[in-house]
This record gives sequence, structure tokens and C-alpha cells, in this order.
Amino acid sequence: MKEIKNTGPVMLIAVFMLAGFFNFFTRMDLRIPDFKNLILPDFGFFFQSFKKNSGSDLASLIASVNLKEFSNQTPIDLNIKQSDLKLPAPEENKKEVKKESSVSVNSKKEKTVPPPKTPPPKTPPALPKVVEQRKINEKSIVALRCHYTTKNNILTDGFAYKGELLSSGTGVVVNPAGYILTTRHLVDPLWINQVQSGTLTAPEKTLNENKVFDYCEVGFIRDGTLPGREDIINRNLEAEIKNPFLYVANSYFLPKATGFSDKETNTLDFAILKITGAWKDCKYFGGCNLPASFDYNPVFIGRPDKISEIISYGTQDKMIYDLKDLTMKGAIGILKNYHNGDKYFNNEFLDFDWKVPRGMREERIGSPVFWKGYVVGINYALEPGDYRKVYTVGTPAINKILQDNNLGNIFARK
Repeated sequence: MKEIKNTGPVMLIAVFMLAGFFNFFTRMDLRIPDFKNLILPDFGFFFQSFKKNSGSDLASLIASVNLKEFSNQTPIDLNIKQSDLKLPAPEENKKEVKKESSVSVNSKKEKTVPPPKTPPPKTPPALPKVVEQRKINEKSIVALRCHYTTKNNILTDGFAYKGELLSSGTGVVVNPAGYILTTRHLVDPLWINQVQSGTLTAPEKTLNENKVFDYCEVGFIRDGTLPGREDIINRNLEAEIKNPFLYVANSYFLPKATGFSDKETNTLDFAILKITGAWKDCKYFGGCNLPASFDYNPVFIGRPDKISEIISYGTQDKMIYDLKDLTMKGAIGILKNYHNGDKYFNNEFLDFDWKVPRGMREERIGSPVFWKGYVVGINYALEPGDYRKVYTVGTPAINKILQDNNLGNIFARK
């Protein structure tokens, strides 16, 4: 072989080519090829010549690199082509590839799965929480003796007691603050003329037109005297509410007359009273101090189960002429049907009817209804000619009206 003179520059060029080769793979984020499998020339004589001729520190550093494993190999051409190394396309081509790939992805997203021939079954509604039986709070059921003034002196002289008209009814305390759920016809005589105009006599209408509600006395049942289930079925016992009634309740809320259909107006026979003080002669009976909280019964906001037992308590709902004691009876029956409203309560639960085996007299209208120990409504009507069928406005309808009037906190739930 012909002796190569001044091989330093050639050596440097070869080293820079090799460094560039490593740098190329690093920038392209490619795995550097396994040089054990490459066939490279023996660069030993280049390093020796470089060191002899240049005397450079760089040459000394490069010469210290261990290239023994590359020695004694057959030389190859260092002019490596991209096709030989299967390198990726240049930057411009890479952009084009990305663009094409994005188009293909979008095209995949645009593909929609055809809907099934039959829609999947709807998830069944969650079953209502089981309502556990609880004991009715007998102290929550109250007798009401309501006082009215009159606009007609003749009526006052003929029907009044000491210048006032009196009526009796029933209510139930539904909040420890002393809120009472009762019937509207006790509080609003003119409303009776509106909903019963076809059944009232002329004297009755005249009387209602001249009655102005004032307040109700609130009487409580003595402890342990409320008839239980067996007492109602077998002996039909009565509970006594002794005079005097120590508390006074005033009208707190009546449903507005607008927004209801005729059917709904006739059904919504309810009112809310509020115990506001003690009876005027309470000092003679030592009952002038109101308690911090009143006994109450929780309200169930929902539909009672069909074919389930309903129990109701009520005092005589009639005009009275003195301040004698009142009595309270119970009635038991079976829930039969639900009824929806048709305007304000369009397709919403409004009331239900239930069947009483022995029949229920008119004095039960306005009495609270209990299911599993919870208040579920107020009786508002009897089936004409059949006193065994009773109609009750449900607490969900009452609660909806209260909520719409920002009074949703009146009903205690537990």
C-alpha cells in the first residue's frame, strides 16, 4: 500500500462524520444502531497518525476512545443513504403525514353507529323507601271550637252564644311550633257557599255570608284516651276533650282562589292555623304559659299504598251553642283509588278515596287521616248516598301549595 502522508485532516474528517452520525440519530429520536453488527474500518492508524502530526489535545481525547471492538473489520462505505437506514421522512413530509393522519382520525369520529332496531329498556324507577309503622302521637290530634262574629243582628240573636257563633271541628298539629292542619270550611264560610252552592239551602247560604271567622280554641285529648284500632273496630269508643280549651289559634294560611279548576277548588278543603296564645281566661286555670314546643305528628309526603289500612280521628263537625266538652271518634278503612288534578295539579296526585266498613257520618269531614302513623291527608267529602266512601285531599297536593307560597317548612317529616 502506498504510504499516506499527513493523514491528520483525513482522520479529523472521519471522526466528525462519525460524530455527526451519532448526532443525527439523537436528533431524530431514533435508536442508535447496534454497532456490534456494523462493519467499520480499522481507524487505529488514523488516530496514530493524527496524534503524531497534530499534537492536538483533541486528538489525544479522541484517541482515548476504546474502539477495539470495531477493529479488524471489513471496511464499508460511509456514504449511508436514508433508504438504507429506513429513516423517517423530512420535516415537510412529516407535517403532511400528520395532516393525513388527522383527517383519517376525524373521518373515523364522524362514523356513527346505527341505532338499534328496538330501543334499550328503560331503567325501572327506584322503589320507594319502605315506610316503617310508627305510633300516632295522640296529643297532636286536637279538637277545635271556632268563634265567629256576625254581620246580622237577627242571626246573632237566633244562633249566637254570648254574641258569637260557634262551630266545632278537628285538626292535627304538624309542627312543634304549633302549626295546625285543618279543614278550610271551618275558617272560610264564604268558601263553603262557593263549593257547595248547589246543595246548600238559602238560610245556610245567608248564614255563611254573615259569618266572619275570628279564632279557634284548641283542645287536647287526655293522655291514654285516644281509641286504638281494636277499640274502634269492636266498641267504637270515644275520647273526651274537656272544657276549657287553653290555647287560641288564628288563621295562618288559606289556598288562593286563583289557578285551580273547579274540581281542584272543591277538593282543596284545607287550612293552616297557628297557635298564637293562651285562652283569655287562662289565669283561672293556670294555663297561661305556652310550651316551648307542642306535641305534633309527622307528615308523609307521598301516596299511601293501595289496599292498605287508613285510620282517621275526628270530632263532631257542626254548629254548637255552648262551651261543653267535645268527643272524638275514630274510623278505619281501606284505601281504594288515587285521583289526579286537571289544571294546577295536571296529571299530579291530588286526592284519594277510601272505604269505611261501618260508614262515616258527616262529623268526620275535616278530620286528619293517618297511614302507618303518618298524616297523609284531610277528609273533605263523602260519597252522596254512601257514607262508607270518603274522599281525602293528599298531603303531596297540600305540600305543593305550601311550597309555592314559600311555606314548605310547615310540615314536619319526622
